[in-house]
Amino acid sequence: MPALSLFFVILIVVGLLGIALWLGYLLRKNQQAKHLYLDLLNAAQAMTWRWTVESDTLLINHNWSKFLGFSIFELQPFSYRKGIRLVHPEDVVQISQAMDGIIHGESDTLQLEFRVKTQAQGFKWVQLSGQVLQRDKHGHPLQISGVVQDIHQLVLQKHRLQKDQVRDDFILELPELIRQEGELACAHKILELLQTLIKNEVGGVYLFSKAAQSLQLAANLSSEADVNLPDSLDVNCLQESGFDSQRIILTAATGVSAFAGVAKELDLNQLLAVSIMDDARCVLLIVLFNHAEQSFEKEDLYSVELLAQHFGCLLQQQRMQQALQQLVQQLEGGVQADSLTGLPNRNLVLDRMQQALERQKRNKRDLALLLIDLHDLNNINQQYGEPAGDFLLQVIGQRYSTALRKVDTLGRIGCDEFVVLIESYANSKDIMYIAKRLLEDSSKPCQFNEHELQVSANIGVFFYHEPEQELTPDAMIGKAEIALLKAKQRGEQTIVVYQPELE
Repeated sequence: MPALSLFFVILIVVGLLGIALWLGYLLRKNQQAKHLYLDLLNAAQAMTWRWTVESDTLLINHNWSKFLGFSIFELQPFSYRKGIRLVHPEDVVQISQAMDGIIHGESDTLQLEFRVKTQAQGFKWVQLSGQVLQRDKHGHPLQISGVVQDIHQLVLQKHRLQKDQVRDDFILELPELIRQEGELACAHKILELLQTLIKNEVGGVYLFSKAAQSLQLAANLSSEADVNLPDSLDVNCLQESGFDSQRIILTAATGVSAFAGVAKELDLNQLLAVSIMDDARCVLLIVLFNHAEQSFEKEDLYSVELLAQHFGCLLQQQRMQQALQQLVQQLEGGVQADSLTGLPNRNLVLDRMQQALERQKRNKRDLALLLIDLHDLNNINQQYGEPAGDFLLQVIGQRYSTALRKVDTLGRIGCDEFVVLIESYANSKDIMYIAKRLLEDSSKPCQFNEHELQVSANIGVFFYHEPEQELTPDAMIGKAEIALLKAKQRGEQTIVVYQPELE
């Protein structure tokens, strides 16, 4: 019996030893397989993960440490709870919702894009792909595995292209925007756009416009105020002037060198001033200041400068157009004779009418205005050429001058329109006689080379008696035009006198 008992004891020990050896062999094989699996994935530069849901353990490879900037030992042991703390707060909800769908059996796959915090480069965009490997009999996931890819540069490029498109579309709308809403409103919209494009870095954007000895401040993109500024720029002056630390005030005397001290005092990481130039003169100044640790990106600075350049060019173009219009007006005001007939042009006629109205107030004498419109002048130009039409206008102008007194005003105010202002006449019959003679002079033929030229006319007459309400020269011409329109309706070679009933 003792020998038999010893035999069984030896058998049990040998069995246990065999089991231990077998378990050790399996463990070594498993470790070798795990290391081989990780080595293959590391070689492929993939950030892989395998999540055992029940124990909340995440198996990750060494590429995670390279991406996040931590050593693999700092990351281990890794878990879902530990990983979710690295996700950007704005992206946590979408990850939680996707995981809830996996856990409740609504889906077996994951495809997400979100931001992960790295040690050296802040938040970076990644794309996560995952697949449920195993579920229990109740449908709960046991293991989920997948790959994470670095898509940060792709996302930044996509966002940059979107911003560039918004900026370029705005630049195309700038000319119409300036024309419709004016410079200041357009500048406000530029500032709003800049805040949208670089809102993550910019603490504030403000506009300054030189106005006499002060600067016009557009604060908070809504209100304007004239501010008397000190010659020097420092924080004490700003506080004494009632401005808080979010506003930077600049004058032409301070220069860019003054920014450094202000930026230091106000705890600014960067301060950028972009001048909007108009013919080598600074008319507007956009100031961007950055409280964040991250500097302005080159692309953002390019957008600011591009908008400033386009705005400055458009302002300069607008100034040139305004100057050209003023020059044209000056030339039109200075040249008072019609270049073709030598008769007074519209400006001189209006001036003489104004003088006549002032005399009428003093001497109480009536005025008569005759507006003459020639017909078929366009047909002559088309049939015989513009020189023929010009010759006919010169002849008719000479005939009119012969028929009128020297004290009367005869002028050409349109292509085929003449006007006659008569003062100090005896009665309305005299005016009607003159109108009939002018009508006859209009229709007389004349020779141009081998061609006989002839047109017809209509005349609208307006008598200006001592009025209840004063009229301007333009208003008098308007009354005569009403009568002229009625004359045209009645046919050629017709004279109509203005009556209030015609309006």
